[in-house]
Amino acid sequence: MEEMNYIDLDKVTGGEIEGPESFDDATVICGGNLYNISNLREIAGQIHTGQKVRVHPTFRYKIDGVELCAVEVGGMTYFTEWTNIALGG
Repeated sequence: MEEMNYIDLDKVTGGEIEGPESFDDATVICGGNLYNISNLREIAGQIHTGQKVRVHPTFRYKIDGVELCAVEVGGMTYFTEWTNIALGG
């Protein structure tokens, strides 16, 4: 997992996740923000406790001690805090 600080976000470019196409079933255990995968500073939506999502098994960032994971919600991919998610559907 790549670790960076908040200032390093300016170096993150792109917007496509490469690697395994299979996301794992997960449940939201704590509501939170969904972040745009091509601009992690941009809040693109919200997730809510109890919501079913799918989480990428390996694609994560750690920014200033906060682990972010890639999740699929409604066919779109975003990032959210790993502590918001419980694996299993």
